[in-house]
Amino acid sequence: MKVREIHPTGILLILLLGVSSSFAQEYEDVIYLTDGGVRRGLILEQVPNEAVKLKTSNGEIFVITRSEISRIVKEEKTAVLTPNSHYTRYFFVPNAFPLKKKSGYLQSTYLTAWSANYGVSDYTSIGFLTTYMGRPFIVTPKIGVKVSDNWHIGGGVLLGYIGDPFGTTYGLSTWGNIEKNVTVALGWAFGGGEIHQSPMLSVNAMTRISKSWMLMVESWMLTDEASDAHILLYGVRWYRGGKNSLDAGFAIHREVIKDWNNQFYPGFPFLNWTYGF
Repeated sequence: MKVREIHPTGILLILLLGVSSSFAQEYEDVIYLTDGGVRRGLILEQVPNEAVKLKTSNGEIFVITRSEISRIVKEEKTAVLTPNSHYTRYFFVPNAFPLKKKSGYLQSTYLTAWSANYGVSDYTSIGFLTTYMGRPFIVTPKIGVKVSDNWHIGGGVLLGYIGDPFGTTYGLSTWGNIEKNVTVALGWAFGGGEIHQSPMLSVNAMTRISKSWMLMVESWMLTDEASDAHILLYGVRWYRGGKNSLDAGFAIHREVIKDWNNQFYPGFPFLNWTYGF
């Protein structure tokens, strides 16, 4: 039986659907008391018209009489999450969320590529991108603005100089919150006194999958024809405590994905370390 050709657009769609899906919901019993108090946990026993026995998440057991109870409901359980301290970017591409004023981070890829960004205000940041040799050196100003609770827009420039100015100017639109979001980015490369007429398109997403882990996907379409150079990055972000995080994943080209029919290869390993300050 002939296996159908795997197309990278289909892989991206599957990953984006996975990222944009909600967390597996967990529910707990919530008892609202007549004095305004609230008890959360698991109901162990109910005696009709008399009392309810409830066990909280830390193991405490309460016996609450019916006269003390206003109502009993089930609500989605609130998880204690490791703070998402590096929410303003994916593996490489930024989103439209701005850095907070006087906060920032230092990031390294395989200890050979280095970048840093710092919040100048609650809307603007400035940073750099370079290698361990210090060349090229690229400055990375960015702005991000909140349009509504679940929509941010922004933009920025990657600007370097080797004989002539070169770089990329880009715009961003991000939907969602810092725990689960999707970003579409359009960028125009320039250099040698010319601006490339066709934009670069990047579609990116992240979602929390546990207390300390996030799933991320980043997609690049780099040339005049989107199908000519489609690069996909996929993997996870692990919050190691404090403001440290580790990104681990794979970068893969569309031609490699097409060859999955004959031989599976996950892609080139990609590793980022980030430290917040």
